[in-house]
Amino acid sequence: MIIIDRSEGEGGEQVLRYACALSLITGEPFTIENIRGGREKPGPMRQHVTAIEAACVIGGAKCSGLAVGSNCISFRPGRNVHDGQA
Repeated sequence: MIIIDRSEGEGGEQVLRYACALSLITGEPFTIENIRGGREKPGPMRQHVTAIEAACVIGGAKCSGLAVGSNCISFRPGRNVHDGQA
């Protein structure tokens, strides 16, 4: 499991979306902490939660902690699309 700490840098959701895409391709689960940690409204916003929900449906993934404003999200891909196990 890869752990990503977004308390440094810009802390945006782009890293979260890329991490989900790469996780679906590689089959490697991850946890991301401190999402938008330095912002006035921390955690993912509604549109980012929706994007991650779509990734879960497409890749058969499981995601815990996924909610607007959540501080920590864990993503576990269900099948590796790259290997043709769709």
